[in-house]
Amino acid sequence: MCSVGGPVNLDIEELTWIKYQCNNCKKVYRSTAEKSVCPQCKSEKVNRLQDKSE
Repeated sequence: MCSVGGPVNLDIEELTWIKYQCNNCKKVYRSTAEKSVCPQCKSEKVNRLQDKSE
């Protein structure tokens, strides 16, 4: 893969993290995606949770 213009400057602190829970395996995880897939079982059946810090 080619990159034109130099390295990408991405600040992790500026990303919006969304908390999800999988309906199949019950894993709770964070993602930056609006439509997330469980990283453990790859299910698309996930619920968005309310983050207590928001």
